[in-house]
Order: sequence, then C-alpha cells, then structure tokens
Amino acid sequence: MIKKVYTYKDEVLRKKCEDIPVNENIRNLLNDLIMTMRKEGGIGIAAPQIGVTKNMFIVDEHGIQVFINPKMIREYGNEWRFKEGCLSIPNRTALVSRKPNITIEYYDQHWKKHKQSFSGILARVIQHEYDHLNGVLYIDHLNRIQKALMRL
Repeated sequence: MIKKVYTYKDEVLRKKCEDIPVNENIRNLLNDLIMTMRKEGGIGIAAPQIGVTKNMFIVDEHGIQVFINPKMIREYGNEWRFKEGCLSIPNRTALVSRKPNITIEYYDQHWKKHKQSFSGILARVIQHEYDHLNGVLYIDHLNRIQKALMRL
C-alpha cells in the first residue's frame, strides 16, 4: 500500500529504529516501501520515512535490494562530495561528503544474512538510507551556512 512520506519536521524521522525479530513476516512493510518509493520516484527509502521505526530500508539499482537489521561495518576511502536529495526533504538538494566505500552486514527479505561491500553511488545511497535508521538526515551532515541556504 502506498504510504504517506514523513518530512524532516516529523519527529518519527529523528528516532533510532529497533531491530526486527529474525523470521518476522516483513512482507507488508516491504510491499509498502516498494510501492511508496516507486510512487515518489525515489531510489531508496527507509521504514521511518513511512512512519515505521524498524531497521529496514530498500534501494533500487537494477532491482530492489532489501536491508533488514543492517550494521555498518566499515566506511572507508577519501570522502567525496555529491549532490543528495531525499523524499523526506522535498524539492531540496545539497552537496554531502561521504566515504566512497562501505562494508555492511544485513539480512535480505528471505532472512539470509549477508556481509557485502559497496562502492560509489550505491554506497552513498546505502549510507543515506542507513542514516535514516539512526534518526539522521542528510542535512545533519551540512554546516550552518549550507543549512541556511536551503531555507529549511
């Protein structure tokens, strides 16, 4: 079902999410995330963006990839700036610095555990969505002047 996307002013986006018990049925949440992301034209979405404070997000790069109870193991390489946007901060973008490489552990939608490395844009999208699970928005990576220029 298509859900409301909460925006940066909503408290739910500032809460730290809870792990989902292994083998819990996540079918409805997964379906809601996929349908909402597609309707909004996003390339990723995290559960808190639809009001659910659970550790789950999805990214869509040549197909949906599901991250349940992810744990960031490592972020490495020289930081690089790239323009980011967010469904929860509509019609705004900003240059955000992030590491180009990550290693992350997570469960997929079949509750199979993975430890995987990503790089480039996909690593950035994963870092962005992972931040949501910890109550962090990309604007939190900006300095005071950059935030002021965004007029939030």
